[in-house]
Amino acid sequence: MSGALTLATVPGWLERFEAARKRGELPEAVDLSRVDRADTSAIALLLEVESWARAAGRSICWASPPPGLRVLADLTRASELLNWTQKDAV
Repeated sequence: MSGALTLATVPGWLERFEAARKRGELPEAVDLSRVDRADTSAIALLLEVESWARAAGRSICWASPPPGLRVLADLTRASELLNWTQKDAV
């Protein structure tokens, strides 16, 4: 993923992940290092997609979240649900 992950862009990402889910192709890992802007809709997206993976008995590695996204996840208490620990912090 790259660029903004905001209310304006999340619907498009949700459609992409939904299509992947329908094909049985949810990714094992997603690199977030190139996300340059995020809001709380980004957290909602990651949690939704993670819930789909868990329903299928899996989990997604949401790798290299940028500091701003980490802060949002910490503030919303989503860090644990996304398997982000303090030692993973940038």
